[in-house]
Amino acid sequence: GALNVYVKVNGGPQGNPVWNVSGVVTEGWVKAELAISTFWPHFYQVIFESVSLKGHPGYIAVDEVRVLAHPCRKAPHFLRLQNVEVNVGQNATFQCIAGGKWSQHDKLWLQVRM
Repeated sequence: GALNVYVKVNGGPQGNPVWNVSGVVTEGWVKAELAISTFWPHFYQVIFESVSLKGHPGYIAVDEVRVLAHPCRKAPHFLRLQNVEVNVGQNATFQCIAGGKWSQHDKLWLQVRM
């Protein structure tokens, strides 16, 4: 089975999981820390989804969910690419057009303006 965590922003669509784990955990807890932007949208809904295999019982426990009012140092914040919000471990596809003359030793650097 799997555990998926979603974040809905301002009542918008559920979208893709911002965090997930799958498989069997026999000992200990799987710990996660997620950063949610506090600069814009003001309403968040965190959704925990448990997925079990057909015909197999699924057991899940969620403990110590905390909402903290300070920056997370270990978890990167969401990055918004056009209309897609991306978090660590997720992929985003975008198109970049650069003008100029290419040289074999040149590197292309991308910078996001916030």
